[in-house]
Parts: sequence; C-alpha cells; structure tokens
Amino acid sequence: MSGGESVRRTYEPLSVELGPGLMESVYDGIQNPLQEIYLETESVWMPKSGNFSPLNREKQWYFEPTMKVGEHIVGGDVFGKVVENNLFTHSIMLPPNVMGTISFIASSDNYTLKDFVLEVEFRDKKQRFTMMHTWPIRKPRPYSKRLDDVYQPFLVGSRSFDVLFPLIYGGTCTIPASYNWCRNTTYVAQKYSDIDASIYIGCGCRSTLMAEIGLEHPEIRVGDNGEHSLMKKSSLIANTISMSVGGREASIFTGMTIAEYIRDMGMKALFTIDDFSRWSEAVREISNVLKELPGDRGFPPYTRGKISSYYAR
Repeated sequence: MSGGESVRRTYEPLSVELGPGLMESVYDGIQNPLQEIYLETESVWMPKSGNFSPLNREKQWYFEPTMKVGEHIVGGDVFGKVVENNLFTHSIMLPPNVMGTISFIASSDNYTLKDFVLEVEFRDKKQRFTMMHTWPIRKPRPYSKRLDDVYQPFLVGSRSFDVLFPLIYGGTCTIPASYNWCRNTTYVAQKYSDIDASIYIGCGCRSTLMAEIGLEHPEIRVGDNGEHSLMKKSSLIANTISMSVGGREASIFTGMTIAEYIRDMGMKALFTIDDFSRWSEAVREISNVLKELPGDRGFPPYTRGKISSYYAR
C-alpha cells in the first residue's frame, strides 16, 4: 500500500479462508492467490489496491449434504461433501464454537462459495453458512483430545527415515541439511506415503527454487498406476526471500492452519517448512524494526519460546 489509500477495518485478526479450492493452489505467506494474480495482471507482483480472494467465489462446486433438517450439529461436524478432484474429497464442516439445530440445508446441486447451504438455529437465533469459513492463523484450531496413544509408523519410502530415523503419525522432525536434500526427501514422502494432502511452505527460499518446485510438483505422478498429478492433493505457499518479511513470518502459521483444517476432516496431512532458519531470520528482522532488546546472535529473547510453541502446536 502507499500514502493516500483508504483503509477499512475487518474487525478480525489475520485469517485464512478454508473451503473447497485449497488444493492445486499456490499462495503467498498471507494467502494471496499467486496464480490468479499472474493470470489477471501478467505480473508476479501484487498490484496496488488489488483485491484477490484466496478461494474462487465464482466457481461452482457440487455439494452433497450428509445431514438433515432437525438434526443437532456442533462445531466440526461434517454436513456435506464436495469432490475437488480425483484425489481429494472435501468435507464441509461447521466452524468451531458453533452449535444448534439444522433449520435448512441445501439439496445436492452446484453452488458457489457465496451461496448459503446451511442454516443453524440456537436459542431462537439463526445463522447461515456457506461452504467456506475463515480462521485466525495464530489461533490453534480446537480439538477434543490428542491421539497420544497412537504410535503408527509413518513410512515415507526412504530408508534413511524408515530404518534409521522412523517417524510416527502426529510427530514432528527437523532435517538439518541442504535445501536440495530436504526437497528431494519431501518428494519421496509425498509420492510413496499414504498421505491425503501435502502443504509445502517455501519460507524465505530463493525464487528460482520455488519456481522449480512449482514446475516439478505437477510432473510428479502419484496413485497406484501413477495416473494422477501430485498437485491434485497439494497446496504450495511461496514466500520467497524477495517478498515481505511480515509475510514470511506469517507464512508458517498460514500453512499450519490449512494443515489443521485438513486434520479436522479426519485426513492425513504432510506439512513441510523449507526452511525454518529463514523464518527465524524474519523474526529477528521484525524485532530489530520494533527496536526490541536483542538476545543471542541478535535474535529476540522470545525466539526459542515461539519455536517451541509452534512445534507443540
């Protein structure tokens, strides 16, 4: 933005849009749709006063209800299904912290993300919902309990992981290596594991690297006979070194929120950040601008706490 432009309050913290259309998409750190921006402006840069929705409001999706009028519904319940493509079926969920009785639900037909498909009544108040909703990126999505008793191995098809450093579902790991090794290992996991979706974040990486990833992802074949493209179950978040520092710092929370949303559907999501050190550098740059007291190696004292809480999330 620049001087003289109007500013409108949204009365919301920085949030992402969650709904049909997340797969086969490329976003920046705050969920600006880079593909749509390029197709409309023929430029890789966000135009001034540009207003692009992360999810296409005009595209029609075939909505199939899974609940009926009169049934009780709470946040997280699936009230409909939308088939995005051959590899990904989207579960349409009621946003968290909402409950009530269904007073209206749309029939099986094509709808856009602007159309209301559900009405819920609670204490004589009615709320209407579309197939999408928003969620603040820095607020973890709620869950009933952690599945700490599930120790199922996550087999990625790489002997260095499956034999020497085995992973489990719901676990986290750090790969201290060059970007090429991390990227290639991620490709192996995306291709040979049984994940339902992949969220890949290029956090502060080189523009040429993200361009390579954007070209390679559609060419990687998955499925029993390799008949589908990996992009059909992938969402890329590209916040390169040439983009804003604020967007780079927010990018990992944007990706985490999308991954939590897929988890809430009951699916398995592979969430990759490449790389975390560039995110820490963004935190340091923002801290320097705010003139905060520096700590070890110039990083703010709260850096370790932010990393720990992120891993815990």
